[in-house]
Amino acid sequence: MAGSDTTAATLAWIAYELCKDPKIQAKLRKQIDAIEPSKAHLDVADVGDCAFLDGVINEALRLHPAVRLLESAC
Repeated sequence: MAGSDTTAATLAWIAYELCKDPKIQAKLRKQIDAIEPSKAHLDVADVGDCAFLDGVINEALRLHPAVRLLESAC
């Protein structure tokens, strides 16, 4: 159960951001489709080296951090 809320929120934000930008969505889809065109379903290991997917995830986390940092009271 630990981390399920933050994972769900991050996935929701990734979907939201991809829906907002069809060009990025199409580019990501094209790169994922090119990884293993003969496979109907990819495994985690298959997409582990997809730099663009990693970038999409990191950008979503930058724009919408799953855990908010508390400001220092100093």
